[in-house]
Amino acid sequence: MRYILLIFLTIFLAGCNQSKEKPRVLNQTNKKNYANEILSTYSKSTQKDAKIQKEIALINMKKDIEKEKIKAQKEMNIAKIQKEKEIEKSRLQLEAKKEENSITKLSIAIFSILGFVFLIFLYFLVKKHNETKIAIEKEKLKTQKEIKEKEIKAQMASKIVEAIASGKLTKEQEEKLLTLANGKNILEYKR
Repeated sequence: MRYILLIFLTIFLAGCNQSKEKPRVLNQTNKKNYANEILSTYSKSTQKDAKIQKEIALINMKKDIEKEKIKAQKEMNIAKIQKEKEIEKSRLQLEAKKEENSITKLSIAIFSILGFVFLIFLYFLVKKHNETKIAIEKEKLKTQKEIKEKEIKAQMASKIVEAIASGKLTKEQEEKLLTLANGKNILEYKR
């Protein structure tokens, strides 16, 4: 058993050299110092780990902030581009409406001018037609008047011929009737 204890102790001490810990003996009075040493090495490594974790967290936070800034800038650029597109679209629509309005105004002006020219043409056409109608009426009245005069003269001539043929008139009366039949005025004859 002694040998077993010795082997056990040798393995135990040999294992301590590999872990870089000091060998400890059971019931040692410096337990507190050893514990403090272990805690201080542990706390130093933890502090280093904590510092490294803190630095990694700061770096990650800075990366996240940069990502958020880039994302916000990207969204602002997208919004700005969309706004510019909308402005351009509305400007193009406004120009199209202006062009359409100018075409409409031009069409209205052309149709107004053509309508005015048509009305003037129609006015002169109606005026010429009325003048022609009046001239035809005057000519018709003149012709009717001449026909009536000729009819009256023919009736007078027939009455004069009847009166002369009856033989009841004096010589002087016959001459007056003949001058009337020839178209001379009775008043001129009396002079």
